Amino acid sequence: MEGCLEHLGRVRAAIRPVLAADERFHYRNKMEYSFGRDEKGALTLGLHRRGFYDKPFDLERCFIATPVSSEIVAFTRDFARRENLQPYDLRRHTGLLRFLVVREGIRTGEVMVNLVAGESHPALERLAAELRGRFPSVQSVVLNLTRRKAQVAVGEEERLLAGKATISEVLGGLTFEISSNSFFQTNTKQAERLLETALEALALGGSERVLDVYSGTGTFTLPLAKRAAEAIGIESSAIAVRDAERNAARNEIRNARFWTGEALEVMRERLHVGSPGAGDADASVSPSFDAVLVDPPRAGLHPGVIRSLVELGAPKLVYISCNPSTLGRDLGLLCERRYATEWIQPVDMFPHTPHIECVAALRRIA
Repeated sequence: MEGCLEHLGRVRAAIRPVLAADERFHYRNKMEYSFGRDEKGALTLGLHRRGFYDKPFDLERCFIATPVSSEIVAFTRDFARRENLQPYDLRRHTGLLRFLVVREGIRTGEVMVNLVAGESHPALERLAAELRGRFPSVQSVVLNLTRRKAQVAVGEEERLLAGKATISEVLGGLTFEISSNSFFQTNTKQAERLLETALEALALGGSERVLDVYSGTGTFTLPLAKRAAEAIGIESSAIAVRDAERNAARNEIRNARFWTGEALEVMRERLHVGSPGAGDADASVSPSFDAVLVDPPRAGLHPGVIRSLVELGAPKLVYISCNPSTLGRDLGLLCERRYATEWIQPVDMFPHTPHIECVAALRRIA
């Protein structure tokens, strides 16, 4: 972490001790499993061998997945073999079954099973019924249909096979509805600590106007709205925005709004910042937002988004990152132009992996 900050961004900031996870096993609320064949041609269902994306092995038990997730894998594998259902062949582009995605509300106990397949099949409806009968916690079984050659566990069409279309989870005192393709933090309890750290950095008093860039399904936007006068989220996925608006309604939050589109384009069109050649904001002009939170993908912030943030000039800025390298780079660019990094809090969201999430607290300087 220190190396990324100093070498990539020339930034020096107080790095707090890592917030370790209390639960290091069975913490993931979402797992993606792949169908394939073994050396003898038999159907397999599990995870990929390291370095081989076309060779999933039969999974008996996974120590980061919840126990019910592993049980659903075994049940589905046995059903597929019994029904002689064929796995998808990456080279020939034939076969039915591609992925099994299991999601679980850690706080609610509700489970969703998402089958990703090349086409519909009568046996899949029977599988859905048997899953619901065998596992009382399974509240939703959905089928995602895809004809893409890419190995991505998302379909172009979704069908509900059994139960309801969403499951729910509780985070930060709010209830979130999760659909099959919704983004939601995979470690619920550590996500809550991530949220608490972001709220600490923003120190909202109730009268602020807050902007959440890359807002997803509102995981941060809605808790911010509960503590501010207004919160606005910017998100490129229309599906995520739909889920965020539904979550706002479910929690009776009326002071949150969401704008759909790429962050740079939305900030240019809605906020009139970030245009090429524009200079830094006039420090004497009151910013339109009192605080900004950004939670970009691993690639980090587009240079135009950094320019937009500087032009907005919010007194408080929180940067949540899953990639120390791009975090260091982006903090360096922000700190060259009217921001200073006060502290960075690493959060271990993914025990037993090299990955780390960080919350960086920045303040505007004159």
